[in-house]
Amino acid sequence: MGRGIWFADHYVLHARAMPALFVSIPVIVAAFFFLPLTLDKWGAVLALLASCGAFGFISVQVSGLGNKQQRKLFDRWGGTPTSLILSHSNDELNPHTKARYHRNLESLIPGLVLPNAEHERADPESAAWKYDDAVNYLLEVTRDKKQFPLVYQDNVQYGFARNLLALRGLGLFISAIGLTLSSVPFISQLFSGPDDSWSMTLGSEWTQAAVFIASAMLGALLLVLVTETTVEKRAFRYARSLVGATDLLVKKSSEKTDWN
Repeated sequence: MGRGIWFADHYVLHARAMPALFVSIPVIVAAFFFLPLTLDKWGAVLALLASCGAFGFISVQVSGLGNKQQRKLFDRWGGTPTSLILSHSNDELNPHTKARYHRNLESLIPGLVLPNAEHERADPESAAWKYDDAVNYLLEVTRDKKQFPLVYQDNVQYGFARNLLALRGLGLFISAIGLTLSSVPFISQLFSGPDDSWSMTLGSEWTQAAVFIASAMLGALLLVLVTETTVEKRAFRYARSLVGATDLLVKKSSEKTDWN
């Protein structure tokens, strides 16, 4: 397949494409039964879609929906988790750990002086700007996936959870359509008379059952597991990993200083 879908950027594939595929499970199941394609033909179709830009289009749309959902969440939470976690008013970190991260950031960023609890209460807006500035620095210096694998992995998991929440409504719609369409033949058969000529083939029964099960499972998972609370937990887990990277950054900075 060359540079097809399976060679896409890891983040794009796992944080954007996977949520889109997840909410499309009933459609994929129906297509599997209705379209008698071999694996080679599937590969050709996927390669064609990727080369035509379908994969990129889906990625952009999912990213846009995810960012829109993220803005709503941050407004409700009172800010970005990566900045909130540095605030004295937030209890995600114990005070001693938070104080260490503050010292780390001040040593890493020239001229940065983070506010204490009293200054933060007196001028919360200025404090938020300083936290945002510190986080922007961390985002830039932790881009290396090999040096900061935990930061990257938690970012991918947060992106997946956020984008899946953004697609929750679409997924529930697909689930409802799948349940409806796969149930109609069975309901019609129950109310049909003995002289009715209508009947289902074994193949169609298996297809309808598979679509029904896939649709029901998708709807249940979206309703129970895909929630704002789940996304919030992932967001703050990523925030802890990001600010926790300051320990490694300070260590590397100290080693570099000693070497010089």
